[in-house]
Amino acid sequence: MPITALPLDNRTYQDLVREAVARIPVHTPEWTNFNDSDPGMTLVQLFAYLTDSILYRTNQIPERNRRKFLSLLGIGVRPATPATGFVTIQNERGPLETRAMSPNLDVRAGAVRFRTLNGLDVLPLEAHTFIKEPLPKPQTKEEVQERETYRVLFSDLLENPGMTVAFYKTTPMPAPIPGAALPI
Repeated sequence: MPITALPLDNRTYQDLVREAVARIPVHTPEWTNFNDSDPGMTLVQLFAYLTDSILYRTNQIPERNRRKFLSLLGIGVRPATPATGFVTIQNERGPLETRAMSPNLDVRAGAVRFRTLNGLDVLPLEAHTFIKEPLPKPQTKEEVQERETYRVLFSDLLENPGMTVAFYKTTPMPAPIPGAALPI
């Protein structure tokens, strides 16, 4: 089974228009009419069409030319390497004890199968990840008092010119769900 070459850029016309329209408020906030009748939107659509045509032609470049172009840039073909990744092992129903996993264990990433190289002792431990969230504006007397306590504790940093201090609270990060997107 031959390996098909991946496209250099797989953005479509709609992706290009969407990306350009998303950049409009950043660069020209006075531009507020995003309808098709706006001359600016006509130009955005025209350039997206032209870019889409160029991307289509670029993705048709033969593999031999692509390799030569990459070698001119100093990017050679890397040799094949074994895949690496993280494996999650859960023991939700069993006893909390150390389990020995043998080498050549069959693991899967969706429909793709992998074999581990080394054995591993799985320890019964649990890890948590925490993130910093900025403190919201104080709403109650207790929150105002807590913020004032922080100001007293860090007064030497607040008086230092050029230093900015942001107060935050430490919050547990939601646990990732197997097969779902990771939380931001």
